[in-house]
Amino acid sequence: MDALQNLQSMGLTLPSPAALLANLLFSIIGFVIWRLARRRARSDLSALAWALMLYPMLVSDTLWLYLIGGALCGVIYWRWRG
Repeated sequence: MDALQNLQSMGLTLPSPAALLANLLFSIIGFVIWRLARRRARSDLSALAWALMLYPMLVSDTLWLYLIGGALCGVIYWRWRG
């Protein structure tokens, strides 16, 4: 516990369970979409899938994780059907 207190005193905090769930959820969805897009030679969807897998590393706020992930999923769905 002393190490955790040291990290918190330096300003580092652990992500919430909701943020961890968003990271896991959107990374898995992105990986599945990337695999399907690669099989169908859809480079546009492959790039969007990479964005879906990697954006959680750049966003720390839980609300923004869900908003950006939902928007990327919506764009992927729209491009897949279109």
